[in-house]
Parts: sequence; structure tokens; C-alpha cells
Amino acid sequence: TTSASLSHVVYYLSQNKDKQQILREELNALDTDFTYENLNQCKYLNAVIDETLRLAPPLISIQRECKQDYKLGNTGITIPAGTNIEIQPFVIHRDPEYFVDPNEFRPERFIDVKHPPFAFVPFGCGPRQCVGYWAMLAWSPFNMDMITHVKRYLGVV
Repeated sequence: TTSASLSHVVYYLSQNKDKQQILREELNALDTDFTYENLNQCKYLNAVIDETLRLAPPLISIQRECKQDYKLGNTGITIPAGTNIEIQPFVIHRDPEYFVDPNEFRPERFIDVKHPPFAFVPFGCGPRQCVGYWAMLAWSPFNMDMITHVKRYLGVV
């Protein structure tokens, strides 16, 4: 999961030189010794990671079971209890109702913005959330790898 996500980050940055420049400036503003503590200052880096996870979520689908009959709005459709449901983060993350220009790489959409619940679910949600989320909860190791790769391959810093 981490290596695929890291590859996607590098890809999206390589395709968006303006975003790369913003990240370069943020990283240059940090002390030369990157620490886990000063990674919290990297709002744009975290936004780049979230936007990458939005466009290329690590989970293809999330399976759940409907626990009770559920009426689907005013459609007249009822999903019966016990029905298996498949949720696709890729589709949700590209819904223009939740994300303007959903196919565009725009990390800014994750800076100081609250998205509706369940609009951003790269690792699923709830008690059966993908263990990858908990493994990367602090994002610190991923961010450190990200900084190293960005510096080395994209000429940042």
C-alpha cells in the first residue's frame, strides 16, 4: 500500500510542476533536518498525500452487509437486511458533489477544509477500516519517505 501510494504521489507531482513548486517551497522552509515533529508543519505535504489517496485510493472496494432494511431516498428501492454492499472509494472520491473538478490533482482542497463524512474513505471507515490506516495513522514514516523521494527524484530542496 505504502509503495503504491508513494509511486502515485511522485507521478502526480511529476505531472503538476506548479504543485511540485509549492511543495518545494514548503519543504525548503523547514529546518534542514527533517524530524517527525516538524512534519506537522507540512500542511501542503499532507494535502498532497490526501489528494493522491483521493485520486488513487489504496482500496479497490469496501464490502459491508446491510444490517437492517434501508430505504434509498425517494426511489422506492429498499435494500433488505443481510444484503452485501460494495462501496468503491474511487467512485466516491470522484463525485463532483463532494469534490469540484474531481479528476484534477488539487491538493489545496485538503487544506483547512472539512469534507462531508464518508466523502473521503481511502482506507474505508468504521470498525472494519483497513488496517493500513492504523499502520500509517501518524503518516510520519510515509512522509519521511515522501520527502526523501521528492528531494531525490523531483529536485526538491
